[in-house]
Amino acid sequence: MNTYFLLNKFKRVYKIAVYTAVMAALSFSSLYLGLQKVMALGNPIREIETYSRFDFAAIPMGIGLFIVVILGIFYVITEEKWEDRYGAVLPLSLVGLLIVTVLVAVITPSVYEKRYEKAGLQPCKGVPTGYLPLFAKKFATDPSLCNE
Repeated sequence: MNTYFLLNKFKRVYKIAVYTAVMAALSFSSLYLGLQKVMALGNPIREIETYSRFDFAAIPMGIGLFIVVILGIFYVITEEKWEDRYGAVLPLSLVGLLIVTVLVAVITPSVYEKRYEKAGLQPCKGVPTGYLPLFAKKFATDPSLCNE
């Protein structure tokens, strides 16, 4: 009887369990990449530097994805929505984290540009290779290095 119960439960929640596992992987990778970019601010500045608007925004995105993981695990275990038992505070915090993510993405260029200009780097023209237009900027000590 117990095996039959577990098999039926698995049939009901396996899609959400797979989704939750994917969200967990995305959450931890996003947090790792964001924290890695924060730690890289302590490194010395090289001759050529490139930044992306999403360098710091990966941290609140990772936290938001982790909230989705919590909600998914809760549903897989209890087969009940979080909001039905505890209220909508945790799911609504995703909206707040979305706002924080947008604000951080808007503020990020000023952090990098001040740092690079203080170090004597000049902004390069054009879009750096591998980045979306308007979402990254490249700096170099000499304009001839911009094409590397």
